[in-house]
Amino acid sequence: MRNVFPGDFLLPNGEKEDPTLIKEVLSWVEHKVEFVEETFTISTLQNNSDYLNNKTSENMGRFLKHEFHKQVSTQGLAEGSPEYERRMALFQWAMSFQRIDNSCNQMANLSLYRWSEFEVCPGEHYNNFKEGASSFIDNVLVKSIPSEAIKLHSQVIEIFWNKPKSLTDRDRDLVEIHTKDGRVYYTRCVLVTCSIGVLKEAISEQKKMFQPELPLSLRTAINSTGFGPIGKVFLKWNDPWWPPNNKESYFEGFQLLWPKKYIDCCDDQEEIANTEILNERWIKSFTGFDPVLDSPQWLLGWLGGPEAKFVETISETEVGDKVAQLLSQFTGVDVPKPDQVYV
Repeated sequence: MRNVFPGDFLLPNGEKEDPTLIKEVLSWVEHKVEFVEETFTISTLQNNSDYLNNKTSENMGRFLKHEFHKQVSTQGLAEGSPEYERRMALFQWAMSFQRIDNSCNQMANLSLYRWSEFEVCPGEHYNNFKEGASSFIDNVLVKSIPSEAIKLHSQVIEIFWNKPKSLTDRDRDLVEIHTKDGRVYYTRCVLVTCSIGVLKEAISEQKKMFQPELPLSLRTAINSTGFGPIGKVFLKWNDPWWPPNNKESYFEGFQLLWPKKYIDCCDDQEEIANTEILNERWIKSFTGFDPVLDSPQWLLGWLGGPEAKFVETISETEVGDKVAQLLSQFTGVDVPKPDQVYV
């Protein structure tokens, strides 16, 4: 994921937002999230039932939005005033960033009391490969493992992990794997690393990939784990129009703010499925556009929520055209249509 404060924050009229205001709002969000991590836990909820009656504390979206409204009220800013709207646009940019970072449709999908249970894995979080992530697989895994041991295009449809149906009693400790092409494999151990979405389908009544069913505790954990869409749009210009990197400056991208016209990422309504609404708002769901490592002709845009799913239904030509119009509006540059678009 990207750095939290990258590049210039731009307004629809082409102006840059004040860095002092950016730091004020985004630092407030960062500190408030840290407050949640330290304060709201399951034990807090168990020891103080009054929290259950506090409608502003049911989820991260409601809580953060409620707290931010309190914050701007203490500054004497009236709702709808220009200063209020600039701060709210920055707050909603941060919420849009968070829903991408947390893979949820809305911040209201995230539990206030479970937030503190997430543990960040140690080590380097940003590993970029000059020739792409596949180069790691090719050089480290593929070249170190005999080619006959790697089976590509072999979709697994069933795993008999307890007493395979076609083996003798002597071999009942093996795991039996069936693939879509009709082949059967036997092994002592199976490591399943598919995504939570694939696992949800795998344990459904229609699929039942695991035979017998996984223990109830595992099925409950899989079914109760939520996930939402994240989208990435890559755009290439053969002749880049943005500032070049040099000894004096480094281009870090553009972040987009929408005073009065932002998408409310704290909304706790059901997932929006109305095509007409999504067609109007998907372009606003981009948090910004960043440079791509070792690819000076490309920009990358992130988006999340139902808009990320919707953009996949639009032609790449339309996406490129709309993004060029968007960037022209915010940068004040006559941005040409991109030469390539990947959604």
